[in-house]
Amino acid sequence: MTDYVIYDHLAGKQTIGVYPLLTDDSCYFLAADFDEADWREDAKAFMQCCRELGISAALEISRSGNGAHAWIFFAEPVPAREARQLGAALISHTCDRTRQLSLTSYDRLFPNQDTMPKGGFGNLIALPLQKQPRESGRSVFVDEQLQPYSGQWAFLASIRPMSRRDLEDAILRASGGRHPLDVAFATEEENSKPWQRPSPVPARIAGPLPESLTLVVANQIFIAKADLPQALVNRLIRLAAFQNPEFYKAQAMRLPVWNKPRIIGCAENYPQHISLPRGCLNAVLDLLQENDIRPELQDERLAGRKVTAKFTGTLRKNQKAAVREMLKHEVEHCFVLHGRLSKKQRTAVFAKLETLDESVPRVLLATGRLIGEGFDHPPLDTLVLAMPISWKGTLQQYAGRLHREHADKQDVRIRLCRNRSAPAQPHVGKTSARLPSHGVRDQIDGDSSFRKRHEPKIRRAAILGSRSISSKNRQTGTT
Repeated sequence: MTDYVIYDHLAGKQTIGVYPLLTDDSCYFLAADFDEADWREDAKAFMQCCRELGISAALEISRSGNGAHAWIFFAEPVPAREARQLGAALISHTCDRTRQLSLTSYDRLFPNQDTMPKGGFGNLIALPLQKQPRESGRSVFVDEQLQPYSGQWAFLASIRPMSRRDLEDAILRASGGRHPLDVAFATEEENSKPWQRPSPVPARIAGPLPESLTLVVANQIFIAKADLPQALVNRLIRLAAFQNPEFYKAQAMRLPVWNKPRIIGCAENYPQHISLPRGCLNAVLDLLQENDIRPELQDERLAGRKVTAKFTGTLRKNQKAAVREMLKHEVEHCFVLHGRLSKKQRTAVFAKLETLDESVPRVLLATGRLIGEGFDHPPLDTLVLAMPISWKGTLQQYAGRLHREHADKQDVRIRLCRNRSAPAQPHVGKTSARLPSHGVRDQIDGDSSFRKRHEPKIRRAAILGSRSISSKNRQTGTT
């Protein structure tokens, strides 16, 4: 960068851009980019927060005239990570001040990375005061009313660059009001003792809270913003936010993180309401209960309308046989476990299982992880494997669920199912073996090659898991 290059930029002979991120992961300035429809209001709000916090910043209208850059200059190279922390804290503070979920026009920060990306230079930003746009009132620095300063050089000379120490103080001031989407939320108590493991129970929200809160359940959960404390708004919105694994993966590999948000927020902002995904309902109810707020649910979901439908398909021969066999039995107690259930819902299913009389038949349809290590229900005696298993340890673990001591259990059965249209998998056959030393009869379904590979594993699990088991008949099963 020479004086001649700068002169050509100011004279309109060329346009200069700079990469803010230096090779040692430091920078001399921070710039926040605003565009989209609401850029004027958002940029004004951002600058107002900078003034309130005593942070010297300059606002520039972009060369397109459809956006703005807020510049903060440093007196010395500072770590890009700290500069970006200041930018994120200022955005958070602005959102908190304006009661917005996010600044819709906010695009990104420059530099856009904490560290230099592998094989790149970071993100480029065009320098201000370009001749042709400047003649149209663009690419210039503006005041609170977005009017260009009459003396651009005098205005720049009046800006006091921020020192490293001032940067640290500014981060502390700006982060006093944490952003509602800050997943790394920490209470003052946790901050006072950072060496201690945080409590799994969230702290109560400080300040006055409403006695009740109306939750309108429709396509989303809608909550009126009127008279809603900002601290409660922030915690509610945080329930619908999570850290973006793609951002941290790219950052760890020193790859560009452009267009990869650090935090993904699923909350939405409406003029009089905030909305959360319906999947957050249980978490919202738990939060209200922890803070002694009475929830008032208003169900506005569409009930839909009944339609007349008739099944016109034809069952295959083996499907007809399966249906005939199922119709001979009526299993009243059927339980389902899957990953979308909350911890409270899963606990309720386990509690219902334990309340059943041990002689009552029951069926448990579950994904493997939920009935793996730690799951224990001795009455189960039949396992149907509906999906392929790639690791022998998993097969042993599943088989071990059946070999729990129970007074009314003698036989355990493991059935291996497959789709006959997939020739790579073993087709269904059947073999039986007697284990007289333990009184357990294992029935292993599968072809000869599959049995040859897996039968020893299942038997080993049976021998290890079945100690003094006796039974009368087979009445329970798991899938």
